[in-house]
Amino acid sequence: MKRKIFINQNLKDKEILKIEDPEIIDRINNVYRLKINEELFFVGSDLFEAKYLLKEKNKNKLIFQFREKIKRNLLPLKNINLYLSFIRKENFELILSKTFELGIKKIIPVKSERCSWTIDKISERWEKIILKGLEIADWNYLPKIERPLDFFDLPPKTYILDRNGQNITEINFPKNVSFFIGPEGGLSEKEYQFLRDNNYQLVSLTKSNLRAETAFFIFASILNFS
Repeated sequence: MKRKIFINQNLKDKEILKIEDPEIIDRINNVYRLKINEELFFVGSDLFEAKYLLKEKNKNKLIFQFREKIKRNLLPLKNINLYLSFIRKENFELILSKTFELGIKKIIPVKSERCSWTIDKISERWEKIILKGLEIADWNYLPKIERPLDFFDLPPKTYILDRNGQNITEINFPKNVSFFIGPEGGLSEKEYQFLRDNNYQLVSLTKSNLRAETAFFIFASILNFS
């Protein structure tokens, strides 16, 4: 796998790239141990990816020179939006860190009744976690995370992951797919009644209980890699 670093700036038309972020400098110097005239790949927040050569280095700044643009041509099989309940924070962020690799286009946190915590704004940390996926996968799109949504505002055609739903193998999913993963405590009776009243489709991966992150990995993989 090629060595690649996401940098939160536009790289298009940038012949000379100056790196002054201490965290990135430390990674280049002490993890990659890059030497003068060795190459490194960068991908910017404008989805521009290119090969650069290290030309100058010191403790506080690295200078790279553009060498070659890299084309990103891959797109997932499906256009997927993930509606994700506020599950345990470390598992929530684990899912965020894998969304781009699994071809998720958009993530929308959801405030449901049995969530143990919620927030109203998206943190910069979450945006960085998602965009770091650009270092791994080669999809040709920018992933997005949107402001949290109330459960009762879920779009009508959202698929609800639930072990009592229709088996996933029996469903012919459309090109554009939205799906919801609930909290560890499950949905309340009021929320289930809302789903019944509005004809949401429940989808089952198995009759056994699954953790939210496990269900996410399975469902996203089936949609985009099967």
